[in-house]
Amino acid sequence: MGMGLHSCGLRPQRSSAIKEYLKTVREEQAQTRVRPHKAVPLFEDKLVRIAKHILSKLRNRNTPLNLLYVPSRDLAFFCIDFYAGVRSSDLGRAKSREVLYLPDFSGLLFNHIFRKTLRDGSTHSFCVWTSRHSIVSPISSFKLYLDICRLIKVDTSSGFLFRSLTRHGAISEEPFIGSGILAI
Repeated sequence: MGMGLHSCGLRPQRSSAIKEYLKTVREEQAQTRVRPHKAVPLFEDKLVRIAKHILSKLRNRNTPLNLLYVPSRDLAFFCIDFYAGVRSSDLGRAKSREVLYLPDFSGLLFNHIFRKTLRDGSTHSFCVWTSRHSIVSPISSFKLYLDICRLIKVDTSSGFLFRSLTRHGAISEEPFIGSGILAI
């Protein structure tokens, strides 16, 4: 049997670094008036159903080109977010220069420079690999998103990778985060 932290005399809750971190998180939540709560879990079968619904909208030949951005963005965002396991707001703030394809297109490499818990200039890198379900593959949905952006002339070479819409439905330069979603 392995020894737990408590049995070897270590008490992480008494660590000054942990106490300082928890204090900072509580202060930040208080300033933004956010109350922590548990998210509803999303399982792969639900993601597959969501992806099928979005793809049906994208495949509809009667959909005007300017209405393809949101479903393609949402599909890529949901699939990457599901397999990345990062905070959605961090993914929404990802910049184009922070994302690279792996050489064989089997995955995406994200190198976050700034996020809620990284304010000291350090980075957080993670890979997202292709899925066994091709319909929710983060790689193919990301390629589709970039293809649609090129088609409708949205420059994804700089700025935020996933962008919100303005109140008038135009693609903004703002990141795709909760406040951007609520602005619609």
